[in-house]
Amino acid sequence: MDAFSKKLVDMVRSAPDEVILDLVRAQLVGGTLNVDMGSKAPAPTAGPAPKGPRELDDAVRDVVVGSTGLSAGEVATAVRCDKARASAALKRLARRGAIQRAGERRFTRYASDVKTAKAASLRARGKA
Repeated sequence: MDAFSKKLVDMVRSAPDEVILDLVRAQLVGGTLNVDMGSKAPAPTAGPAPKGPRELDDAVRDVVVGSTGLSAGEVATAVRCDKARASAALKRLARRGAIQRAGERRFTRYASDVKTAKAASLRARGKA
């Protein structure tokens, strides 16, 4: 393997799970590839932004469940909506128990389970 190929393989191996999944999806379904290797936030979803609350809740739930814990801003970027709408959807989903929340203020993180949300909040604080 040449030096460039080795560097490329090492970069992919160190990428967050969401980035690798986006790469594979783009190859399998021919979707648009929107990858930022330096970002921890998932790439925005393909297609237009969700319109109604139910559609938004579904999109937000899918992004959060497939992550290792995200902030409201990261979720908003991933589902292509403003932070206020994403925060409202996160609140609705957490109230219903569809997702879990941990942390306070700017260290609040959302995930599919409490353990993952707490770990993400601690990482955000730099304590993990």
